[in-house]
Amino acid sequence: MYHQYQMQQKVGRSPTDRDTPSTMLATDLDNANNIARGISSTPSMLNYVPTPSSSPPSVQSATNNGHQKNAKMAFVRLRSFTDSSFSSVTLPPLDVPDSDDAAGASAPPGPNRPNPSPTGDDDDDAIELSIDSLSDTPRQSDGTETEVEEVLGHEFLRFVPMQAARAHWMQLHKQGMQVPVLQRMFLRLLHRHAPLRALWPFARCFDGSKQQLDELLTSASFRHFCDAYQAVLTMVMDNLDDEPSLCQLLQELGANHFYYDASEAHFKMMREEFVLALGECVVGTREALDDELEEDWARLWAKMDSNLAFGLAVQRHNYLAHCVIGKEMETLRAQWQTLLEAKCRMDALGTAIRERGIQTFSEGMRRIGRELWTKDELEQRFAVAVNDLLWAMAQALSLWEPGTGFLRICAEIDSRCGGAVDVIRTSSATLLRNAFIEGLIAELVAVLGENEATATAMHSWTKVYRVAEQAIIADGMDNERRGNI
Repeated sequence: MYHQYQMQQKVGRSPTDRDTPSTMLATDLDNANNIARGISSTPSMLNYVPTPSSSPPSVQSATNNGHQKNAKMAFVRLRSFTDSSFSSVTLPPLDVPDSDDAAGASAPPGPNRPNPSPTGDDDDDAIELSIDSLSDTPRQSDGTETEVEEVLGHEFLRFVPMQAARAHWMQLHKQGMQVPVLQRMFLRLLHRHAPLRALWPFARCFDGSKQQLDELLTSASFRHFCDAYQAVLTMVMDNLDDEPSLCQLLQELGANHFYYDASEAHFKMMREEFVLALGECVVGTREALDDELEEDWARLWAKMDSNLAFGLAVQRHNYLAHCVIGKEMETLRAQWQTLLEAKCRMDALGTAIRERGIQTFSEGMRRIGRELWTKDELEQRFAVAVNDLLWAMAQALSLWEPGTGFLRICAEIDSRCGGAVDVIRTSSATLLRNAFIEGLIAELVAVLGENEATATAMHSWTKVYRVAEQAIIADGMDNERRGNI
């Protein structure tokens, strides 16, 4: 059953402040979208704007800031445990009137508190509330006791934002349910979103069969991955009261995931599957979700999603602007011209890449159990994607400029690479890249020779491909927001 204890809400801050990533470089959705497309004039770095201190507030701090009347209290719901280690919740020290009545009286029953037992004993599973300061010698009155009593006597229907989710996460730890919830979330992702299988080493040969499912559940790499995710989510919970640190943590995580082939759509998938997995794991237990707790989890994931996506968009912006230097571009343009002259036209180059890469792409799709199309359909879609990517790479090479790099390519694409967007969404950006790069490298070696087609040159061409790929992904997301797809 649910019990409640009172916690102080941040003072001098509007409720919406906690729902807005206040440390974002961009403060509005349009600017964030522009960063994702690489056309924002915003400096290409994560610049965290400090906000007022968000350390745990006290009534005294409210007094010092002249906000005694505005100091608000809210209830955070905690589920009770039979574990004696969690049988007592200690509230922050409070000043209480020095009287026998005040010392012995209990809080009046309210709509969110159970009535005291007629025998004086609480229910078996009730959480005992204790105030350590009651046993201490009261300090001298500073005139705030009346204010404290007035505040403590009010019950607010609205919870402190995201604190209920944190309390729930703590209790899942007590029950040993955190890792099982995360394991179920990833299993749901692997079953419902097969393209994600190519992202994680433990799932690159997962086809959804029961045998592989059993092997995955006992896999050390899968357990380690879930443990790492558990640690990250716990770090998020630890920073809920420090919004600047929370936003910085999430945005840096989002930026790092750019190099893991993640996209903004993946964060949304994870958000949806976590809530569903959580509900499935706790159904029928004391930790079961209700509408209000589910809403609090949704609020937390909305904040995580927005900051992760913003960090990834900024990293994409940085990559497009700085991944290639001037001397490197001179070599790339010269090799590109040689390649086109040897193949006479770009269509011939595309045909050669398709012939060399189709087998790799087909094998990768089969390995992750993603056989969506017939052989003819697969070849046709792969051909369209290769042509779109070659065109985007040609545009990138021609539009590169010192200082701004490839930032102009996003505006140039403008919905012209729908075939590549479709293949990336329904298959995997990783598989498509592996197949394309294999064909491209083979052609570079055949045309340029091994002396020029060095490992350094191959790495440079991989970066050009990644630029084209990310510009296409950003354009696809922009079209989706505008309702064009």
